Amino acid sequence: MSKAPYPRLEHLNFRLDVLSELAKGVASGLYEAECDVTLRDLRVLRFVDMQPGISLGPLIELTYLEKTLVSKLVTTLANRGLLTRSTGTTDARVINLHLTRKGKTIVRKCDRIGKDFDEQLMSVLSAEEKRVLFHCVDKLTEHVEEGGEWTVPPKRRKRTA
Repeated sequence: MSKAPYPRLEHLNFRLDVLSELAKGVASGLYEAECDVTLRDLRVLRFVDMQPGISLGPLIELTYLEKTLVSKLVTTLANRGLLTRSTGTTDARVINLHLTRKGKTIVRKCDRIGKDFDEQLMSVLSAEEKRVLFHCVDKLTEHVEEGGEWTVPPKRRKRTA
């Protein structure tokens, strides 16, 4: 259990955020030193790699990043020669994204770095603890994604008689 000096610092959101920030800081340093990409760059590159030809709309949804940020990242990554943009064949307003050979090489190298990082991060957990952790994270994620009255701010909740 965490040794937070104040009970409000024990909230799950806060604790997950602290872990995430600490882990992202370490991982980002590794990716930037080894591959010259940020975590956000890598997030975009990975989704383009997984779905060649993806357009900006779906990419924005998958990355959980702001629309203007994704647009800027795509421009920067294209200028660096890591991905290409092409006009859609059925709709000229759609821009399709593809990784270049250089972009694919960086994603593969980062995947190896990420795998090693995950192994080191979770080396303090037993196999059963890892299984339970992933199960719990998946279950909580689904619960929040499903929404419900508890996820709506009190002033916007439906009134029941």
